[in-house]
Formats: sequence, structure tokens, C-alpha cells
Amino acid sequence: MNCPHQNFRELEKDIHTDFKDDMSYGDYLQLQQVLTAQKPLSDQHDEMLFIVIHQASELWLKLAGHELSAAIQNMQDGDFGHAFKVISRVKQIFNQLTQSWNILSTLTPVDYLKFRDALGHSSGFQSYGYRKLEFLLGNKNQDLLKVHESNEAVHSELKSILEAPSLYDVTISILAKHGLAVDENQLNRDFSQPYRGSRDFPL
Repeated sequence: MNCPHQNFRELEKDIHTDFKDDMSYGDYLQLQQVLTAQKPLSDQHDEMLFIVIHQASELWLKLAGHELSAAIQNMQDGDFGHAFKVISRVKQIFNQLTQSWNILSTLTPVDYLKFRDALGHSSGFQSYGYRKLEFLLGNKNQDLLKVHESNEAVHSELKSILEAPSLYDVTISILAKHGLAVDENQLNRDFSQPYRGSRDFPL
């Protein structure tokens, strides 16, 4: 029996500890790859913070893109209940992303400039995950594809999303089918182009 004042807890007998032939938590989450993906290019202490914050943000952006893609498909299929559920989830993801910048705010501009030159031309503007969200939500700009031409797979996926109806396009299409007066030019248009509101149906 443990002493009540001792900071020790015995390992329960039914806890599995042999993972030679079984999948572990780390195996499932690919933690070896995830936790070794931080490769600072300088000897500055704060660069690790910068990398981790942005890698974590990209994972949240990936999840948001996954959920918005599902929401669009759900709405096209008439499954509005699940669409509302995942859109609500995206809202919480955005809240999480906003909160994460509080941590990054502890990096002063002076500290950032100590390693910024090592990053070359890399910039958050080149974020594939962020661009995907822009296109899914309807903020279309074909010129932005140029930033991703060096990665064929990414460029191809973004081009497909650019040319497909956005969440907004799908929404007004459904509203039109249920009787809302929507300009036909807004429904049958080149979805790769920026949305332009009309007098009767503004942005």
C-alpha cells in the first residue's frame, strides 16, 4: 500500500505495456514523424516556438478544410444537420487558431528578426491550407495558384477547388431551389472567378 503522503502511483496491472507487435498511441498518431519535423535553420532559441506554432496552425487548417469540404458535400446531398455540425466545428477551430497567436505574441519583433533571414522567401502567404480555406469559402483568385506551381499535387487540388462551387455558391443555389429570388447569373457562372454581388442579391 502506498503511503498517503508519497507522490507515487503504481501501474495498474491491466495496463498494456508490450507494443512489440501491437500498435501504440505513438504509432497511431505517427508521433515519431510529427515530433521530429521541427528543423530550425538557426541557433536562435525562439525559432522552435515559431516552427511549432505554424505547424500546429497548419494542422488546424487541414482539419478546417476537411470539415468544410464535408459541409459542402453534405449540403449538396441535403444532409443539413451534419453540415451545420461540422460548420460549428470549423468555428471552434478558428477560435483555437486565434488563441494560438497569443503564444506567438511572446516572440518580439527583435527576436524574430534574429532568424528571419534564414527563412529565405518562405512566408505564411504560401500556406496551402489557408489558400484551400479561401477557395472553399468563396474567396477565389486564380492568380494565387502561381504560388503553388512548384508542387504539382497541391496545385492540382487547389485548381479543382478553385473551379468548384464554394460553400457560399452551394448555399445560394439551395436557397434558390427553395424559392429565394437569386439572379440566374449568380447561379450559373464561372466558379473560379471572384463572386460579384448584384443589386438584388449583394455580397
